[in-house]
Amino acid sequence: MTARGNRFIGTLRNTFVLLAMLCFPLSVTGAEQGAAPVTEPTATPPAATATEASTPGPAAAAPEAAKTQQAAAAPAEPAEQQNTYLIREGDTLWDISSAQYKDPFLWPLIWKANPSIADPDLIYPGVTLNIPSLAPVERAMNEPQEAPPAEEKAVPAAPAPQVAEEPSKPEAAETSSFFKKKVIESSGPEPEEPVQGVRIIAPEEGPQPIADKFTMLRLGFIGEADTDDRVVSSVDDTAKDKLGLNLLGWDQNVFVRIDPAKNPSIGDRFLVYKRVYPVKHPITKEYVGNLYKIRGIVKLIKSHSDQEAGLFTAKITMSFDSMIQGDMLMPYQDPVLIYPNGKKNKTISGRVLDVTDTRTLSGDFDEMYIDKGKEDGVEPGDRFRVYTKEDNSLGVPKLLGEAQVLLVKDKTATAVIKKSNDTMNRGDRIEYLN
Repeated sequence: MTARGNRFIGTLRNTFVLLAMLCFPLSVTGAEQGAAPVTEPTATPPAATATEASTPGPAAAAPEAAKTQQAAAAPAEPAEQQNTYLIREGDTLWDISSAQYKDPFLWPLIWKANPSIADPDLIYPGVTLNIPSLAPVERAMNEPQEAPPAEEKAVPAAPAPQVAEEPSKPEAAETSSFFKKKVIESSGPEPEEPVQGVRIIAPEEGPQPIADKFTMLRLGFIGEADTDDRVVSSVDDTAKDKLGLNLLGWDQNVFVRIDPAKNPSIGDRFLVYKRVYPVKHPITKEYVGNLYKIRGIVKLIKSHSDQEAGLFTAKITMSFDSMIQGDMLMPYQDPVLIYPNGKKNKTISGRVLDVTDTRTLSGDFDEMYIDKGKEDGVEPGDRFRVYTKEDNSLGVPKLLGEAQVLLVKDKTATAVIKKSNDTMNRGDRIEYLN
């Protein structure tokens, strides 16, 4: 016989031997376990007792032991442990939040977890920050919602007990009539009726808004919006408020004063905003309005009308920037999301009134303000090309980028930069993109 044939027979023999070794102990062990007397339980650790009780033989013990070792080696949930971060040169809470949470708007969580930081705009290299875990928030968001109480109250209103008390209609007769009704209804094919008012749209099928709710809420604007409704002070430290040193942020309580004629009540929400500076037209030098920035949202939680009319305690429920005493309040309204629409034939040109940042390259959703508004035919969603103030030596304007309008006032509009080839500045020209 050849060497190849000998190897084949040897391999086949070894396979049968291995199968016999695996099968034989299983059957013997099963018999032994069946005949084994019942003994008193010993003080064995719970993990070991559970493993022995569920192990029928040596072959099954190996995977069970592996599972036990993996369970023992699995680390405890570190989700709620705080991480730390060492501040480096050039870091900001905004950037750190973006890196740690993948969301820069959560920077107030880091600020709140580090009370040694008095001013969130002033952090120093070499300082170690506590980075709180988002596990409790994520766990709360993933918990199933409780059934509304209205569903529970609807159960006792069933008319079944009244029917059962009638002597002329016993329970059996009622059951038979129920099934009889079902038989009549189910006899013959019935056309399927379309469900009214219900339509399931997959996320990829539905239109996507140009900007999300939070981007819309934090948009600044140019106009006239001064009011006497203001943040009075913090609840915790009024001494710093008098010096203008108390910076307020997410989840803190503040005192606010609102005109009683506006009928404020518990649960009402208000946008907190500040006046930054007056804006003049870059070409005509005429006054256009004040630039306002949105700082966050507060919710009224307690009234102090017995002490002073219009005085409330409010909780900061959202923070885009630190707040201080004297910031103004306007009633909160849910922003109207903007969806892409077809381009319209318009002829609109104007100038950039101001930009939020004059970096070399402006990024997506950096704000700019233009001198055209609702009175000029500007609508949310309109796109504009941005050119340099003056043409180059060849008489050709240089294209700086594109911007899209999100917020429209009567004579001005707020746009976000969608494309950027170079720095955009006050006085740059804009032209409607047909």
